[in-house]
Formats: sequence, structure tokens, C-alpha cells
Amino acid sequence: MKPPIFAERLSTPRAGRFAAWCFGSATLLAPIGEIAWSLAHDRRPAIQDSLNDIAHRTDELRVAFEDELHDASIVTQAMLPRFQQWSTAFFGASNRKVVGGRDGWLFLRDDLDSALGVSVLAPGRAGPAALVVIADFRDQLEQRGIELLLVPVPGKEVADPGRLSSRSTSITSAPNPGFAELYARLDELRIRHVRVDELLNELRAAHPDTPLFLPQDTHWTPATMEAVARRVAERTIELLGERPEDDGRLKRVPASLRGQGDLVRMLGLAEPERLFPPMELTIERVIDGTTSAPVVPSLDADVLLLGDSFTLVGSDASLGLGAGAGLAEQLAFELKRPLDVIALPGGGATAARAALARSSRRLATKQLVIWQWSLRMLGGAADDWRLVTIPDEEAEEAAAAHATVVGEIVEVTRIPARFDYAFCLATYEYRVLETLDGAVDGDHIWVAFPAIVDRKNTEARSFDVGDRHRLVLEPLRNHYDLDRTAWMDDTGVEGRLWYPVEWRRASEGAEHGRESNR
Repeated sequence: MKPPIFAERLSTPRAGRFAAWCFGSATLLAPIGEIAWSLAHDRRPAIQDSLNDIAHRTDELRVAFEDELHDASIVTQAMLPRFQQWSTAFFGASNRKVVGGRDGWLFLRDDLDSALGVSVLAPGRAGPAALVVIADFRDQLEQRGIELLLVPVPGKEVADPGRLSSRSTSITSAPNPGFAELYARLDELRIRHVRVDELLNELRAAHPDTPLFLPQDTHWTPATMEAVARRVAERTIELLGERPEDDGRLKRVPASLRGQGDLVRMLGLAEPERLFPPMELTIERVIDGTTSAPVVPSLDADVLLLGDSFTLVGSDASLGLGAGAGLAEQLAFELKRPLDVIALPGGGATAARAALARSSRRLATKQLVIWQWSLRMLGGAADDWRLVTIPDEEAEEAAAAHATVVGEIVEVTRIPARFDYAFCLATYEYRVLETLDGAVDGDHIWVAFPAIVDRKNTEARSFDVGDRHRLVLEPLRNHYDLDRTAWMDDTGVEGRLWYPVEWRRASEGAEHGRESNR
């Protein structure tokens, strides 16, 4: 694909200053327009309440709150896609999340920051905390007689750095300086892992001109994913001590698709296809040859795959790059049997393990847990990697099967205005006012509501502190279909998570409003 229109001709200091002036003017006009719109519609300007809140918040939260104000601005939301479209067409594709490369390639800014930053094992980075968490998880599994295999996945800065600019064409890899030490520490701790970075080097040496990742997306190409699945399957067979027989039941079926990458969506363009035509891809769907049905996860499988969006891409249609052809499906094909899967897009370093802790009884049949995670997670804060205790099966079975309560929200989860995924669960903390049926632990509960479904907001996204609801609840662990849903939590969950199979609004004296089902 050619570079954006006029990009090279207009990428000069004068053009850059002009673009900065335009963007600064748009940013300045946004709050002014917000106030004018509010006064014209006889409303209190939202910026007034926001500034009052900022004055009473700590410095640590102020930047995040100002970002929320920016996202909430009506004028900004209306102007920004058009401005981003114009800016990308003339000056190249970049914003807070995305960096434009050459020939229409896009890169995630967090990936590039990881490559340019200090070692992920330096004090204050996430690496040291990650090693503690990984070792603890390994120990918990070993106590149950289960092996752990890590699959840390690098980003484009390792796979295709030469696509960033004309000055980087000779660079074959740009890993964080701490990655080599990380792998050495994993070896010292006897934590088994797959070196995906070494596999990428092998693939690049064999086919120097073939991209390993997708030009418009943060994820790997279908061919790279299949190569990773083969490597992981080889290690899995070594650990399980068995080589499966191919009964011919699982088959790969090629399928063509046109898909738009997640990095294009992150640009927030008004008309993305004008600048970035959809990618033409061929994926390999894995089906049961006897029924022609897609292979699906099995709760009773002896191998569990934990992962993030690298596990789901090609598997979850909501990510825009096909279904039935993701890492889990390719690994099932290589192992000749279905897997159990827990994968949460954007879940970070903790969400998949937390989901496993909510349904620990599924570990009863497991011999191996494969844990795929993105190496960029080591570039964040240490508290992104939290210890998660997996309860024993007896404790889980003793938990209440249902409850009906009236509660008042005391803490909410705020979802960014520009959310990157089609589905999102959001956690809300309630103070229990009355228990009508069943039992809950203590006087506070945590409830996970679907806040975004098919990229559309549900009513739950507008919940606020002080709202009162009558809730019919089930343990979230009963809803295995949510093990592949993006997750947001600002509450710091301290107890069991519930799912609202029914809810309605309630006042202090009487219940009112409509019921809402999933």
C-alpha cells in the first residue's frame, strides 16, 4: 500500500508546526464549544463540575481525570475523527496510541516505548513483580500436579521493526534490553517457556521479505500464528510425554477475508477505508471433519490455554479478523484434540488468572496450563501484575449458587470513550442494603455487568455511585462464555464476582423501573 496522501512532501518542519497549530486550536476550542453548547441548551457546563472534581482529586488521578474530560467533550468527539482523518492524510498516521510507519504500516506506541525504554527488569518496572507472580502461579499449579508453560509474545518492534521508517530498514529486531535477562531468570526459576522471539528470527531468516505481523494490526499474520502453534505443540508433547495419533478428524479449511486492523480503529478516523483499505487475508479455519462444525473449547480437556488478544485474534469474530482460526484452534489441530480456553482481550497480566480462579474446578482434569501473554505487559507498572490465589475445589463448591439482593453502588468502573473492543464487562461495587434470597459474603459485593455489547453501550455503562438496584445474581464462574470478553475494573475486587441475570432499578422505599436481562 502507498504512503498516506502527500505524506512525504508535507512532512517538513513548517508543515509539522502548521499541524500542531491546527490541533492546538481544535483542542482549545473544544472546552469553549462545550460551554457554549451547554448554555444554549440550558444545561450546566460539564466542564464546571469536572474542574471542581479535579481540584479535590490527588495529583496521581488528575491526568486520568483530565483524559476523561477530554473524551467526554461533545465538541471534541465531533471534531476529532475529521481532524484525525485530515491529519493522517497529509502528515501521516499517529496519535496517542498509534505510530505511523512506512508503506502504510502502523505500530502500537506502547510496543515502541517498550523497545526504547529501560530494562523491564529495572527497579520500578513490572518485570521483577512479574517473575514473582509467575513463580507463584507455577507453584499453585504444581501443588495440583499441573505443569505450566509460558508463551510470552513480543510485538512488532521485535517482529518487523524495518517497517517503521526508511532509516530502520536494516534493523531486524528491537527488543527491550531486559528481555534476554528475563529469559535467563525464567530458566533459573525452572519455569518452562517458549522463545517466540527466537522463532520469529528463524522465520525472518527463512523468508526475509515476508511480514511476520499484520501491517494495520498489533497481531501476527496467520502464517506466523500457525508456526507459533506448531512450536508450542512440540513443547506440549514433550511435557505430556505423549504424541497424539492423527485420526484425521480435525481439518484445516482455508478461508479468505477482508479485515480492518485494530490499529486503524485506534486512529479514530472519520472514514478509515479511504486511507487504509481492508487487508486481504487467508486464514485456516479448524473444523471437525465428521461434522464440518468449528472446533470449540472443551471444559474437560487436559490442556488449558490462558491468553489475551493474541490468543483470540482469528478466533473471535468481534476482533474483525475472522473466526475459528485463532491460536487455540491451531494448537488444537496440532495436538489433535480440543483445548480448554480462557482468553480476555485487553485483560493485561492478571485478568486471565483471575478468571481461572473464579472457575478453579475446571483444573480437576488438567495436566498442563499454557499461559500466553504479551511482553508489552512488562513495560507497565508493577501493580499490573497481581498475585491471584486459586481456591480449592471444595471452597468453590461451597460458595452460594445464587442470591437476590437490593444494593447501592459505592464504586464504579469508567470505560474510556474510545474503547478498542466490541464487548466489555465492567465491575461495580455495591453496598448490600437487603438480602432477599440466598446469601452473599459480607455487606459489599462486586457485580460484573456487560457494559458494551457489539460496540454499543448498554445501560450499565451509565451507572453511577448512589444508584440502587434489585439484583438477581449468579456466580460469574457459571458463565463460561464470558471467559473471552474484554474486562475493565476500577474497584479492586476484594470478593467473589457475581453476574446479574436480572436487575431493575430500586428506590429507597420501593422498587421501580424496568428489568434488564443479559
